[in-house]
Amino acid sequence: MDSILNRNKEYGGGRPMKDKEFDAVRMMREIRDELSRRYNEDPSAERRGLQEIRKKYGIKDGVYLIPFPGFQI
Repeated sequence: MDSILNRNKEYGGGRPMKDKEFDAVRMMREIRDELSRRYNEDPSAERRGLQEIRKKYGIKDGVYLIPFPGFQI
């Protein structure tokens, strides 16, 4: 068991979560909670946000598939 703990320490493991410089899980939870709060306050905000993204990236409304070589409908 001791060798496992030492190995984890060698690769950056073995330290408490709060000491991490960057915690991706915490960041994703914060983003999810903020979006949830925003969309619960204003249900049409989600649709407006998606429309802005479609406009920014030139995605036509109702297009859900990304074609790739050899793709057939």
